[in-house]
Amino acid sequence: MVSEDEGSGDCDARVDGDNGTMKKVVVVLGATGTGKTKASIELAAEVLGGLGFGCEIVNCDALQCYEGSPVSTNKASEEEMAGVPHRLIGFAPADKDFTAGDFRVRAREALESTWRRGKLPILCGGSDYYAKALLSRRYDPTEVVEQGEFCLPSSASENPGGPRTDAAEGETDHERLRRVDPAMAARVHPNNERRVRRYLEIFQQTGVPPSELFRKQRRGAASKGGALIYDSCVFFLDAEDGALGPLLEARVEGMVARGMVQENRELYAKFRGGDDRGIFQGIGVKEFRRCFEGDGVGGREDLERAVAEVKANTSRLAKKQRNRALRWLRGQRVGHRVLDATRAIRAKLEGRPEGEVLSLWREDVIAPAFADVSAFLSSGRRQEAAQGGEDDDDATWRAYKCLPCGGRVLRGAVEWEAHRKSGPHRKRLGKLRKQNAPNECKWVEEMDEEANTVVCSLRVTGPGEVA
Repeated sequence: MVSEDEGSGDCDARVDGDNGTMKKVVVVLGATGTGKTKASIELAAEVLGGLGFGCEIVNCDALQCYEGSPVSTNKASEEEMAGVPHRLIGFAPADKDFTAGDFRVRAREALESTWRRGKLPILCGGSDYYAKALLSRRYDPTEVVEQGEFCLPSSASENPGGPRTDAAEGETDHERLRRVDPAMAARVHPNNERRVRRYLEIFQQTGVPPSELFRKQRRGAASKGGALIYDSCVFFLDAEDGALGPLLEARVEGMVARGMVQENRELYAKFRGGDDRGIFQGIGVKEFRRCFEGDGVGGREDLERAVAEVKANTSRLAKKQRNRALRWLRGQRVGHRVLDATRAIRAKLEGRPEGEVLSLWREDVIAPAFADVSAFLSSGRRQEAAQGGEDDDDATWRAYKCLPCGGRVLRGAVEWEAHRKSGPHRKRLGKLRKQNAPNECKWVEEMDEEANTVVCSLRVTGPGEVA
């Protein structure tokens, strides 16, 4: 995937940090389906043609790191790469986990290799947690070592044996976590068993609640004067849900037409049904487990259901990627530009002439990105230094417990706002107010500091309490 297309050598001093400045990297994040790969390839061509700087693209998509399954993981073809060197594509064993820590090590090697050749690296992908692992100071290897997806102090990995967290009889892992770290338990859903177990491992190895450990790491990062370890020109490619949703559905249909089902049939046969590891956790693969695991041959109904699940999961992923990445960028006060591809996507869906689609794409995405990169390469740092000891997201994060809705727990302000505005929630409040008429009902929010949870209830003005 890597060629030695050189470009001009006069960019060395401006991208590799040898003149005492921070090393430079362009970062293209965004929701799935918005055109990150296309934008990165075209931007690389613009930078080479307009500025004489050779570029290499470093993949930052978790699934595209795994070998095989080019259709299911939406890898760019050789033709689509247009001669631009790509790194970290299709190299990790499909049946083995490739963690954020693994990525951080390999991606740093790729960046250093790119800088040594006087090229500008473009980090491209939708896996924001990979980008965070690579770019964020909280993952500085001089202070922490990576265990799985989370950071542990070096001493913890070398000398495990912190306090035991043995479960009481009938106690679930999430209940154990709530006992040792209520704040972190409030943040993670009980069904997210892998994350819950990881937090328990961190506590047992360090003797420190994960929430406290991560808070200390964030403060250490801020004290160094910036959120990121490289001089980064960051873009987030986005589109309105009304345009992106239909595009994603059409994209999945196109993947089916290009052989996604047969590709998964062969994948599950090769690994004897697969396991909940590696590529088998990914959207576009995991949905076909019931079709092909064991002796499954994939009946029509099972296949149709799997494809429908791929569509639904892809749509949900796009929203999660947007929320996670923008919270991180804004919380860490990282300078970034949002590139809105909505007009180009709508034009494509409406079947407008290709020239019109490309014109809108260039106007809204490529032109502003190229202008920013041009200024970035000829000036000082683009990223803004983080202020304060903690990022905004973690400093203000709360869980919300809605007693009128059966004690449902919403994790974070985004989930809470969606629930608060939902029809079932409003209908439930209306029903409770009607039941308690003529008494008035008062909405009450009380903070449970230990659990970092806002407990919400509807109370009547007289004796008693609703919910």
